[in-house]
Amino acid sequence: MAANPNTSVSLLARLLRDDSEDVLKFVVPRYLTHFPEQISLVEKFYRQELTYSYSRLVMLFHPQISPDLLRKNSRSLSWLERYAIAQNPNTPQDILQNLRQDTNRIVKAAALNNPG
Repeated sequence: MAANPNTSVSLLARLLRDDSEDVLKFVVPRYLTHFPEQISLVEKFYRQELTYSYSRLVMLFHPQISPDLLRKNSRSLSWLERYAIAQNPNTPQDILQNLRQDTNRIVKAAALNNPG
């Protein structure tokens, strides 16, 4: 259902509550495509995990994500997640300062190019 392009938006909203990353990796991007202003609803069902997830990466790239969620994930073990945070216009200045010192040169370059 999550991958089906004919799935209704209301069903996608219900699927945001699913615990499976296999479902969320389809639901989060599709839901945010229809309702980019509804990032707060997606954040509401966000699960803090230590492992990388595609759905979280999509959220971290979203320009309206809360600075608190960016802050919570700024020390992620995944360089892709740190890269998304380094590029995000909502990233707080102190987090950008930390990412400008990142050991990954791609993350560091993204943080240096983010005017904040």
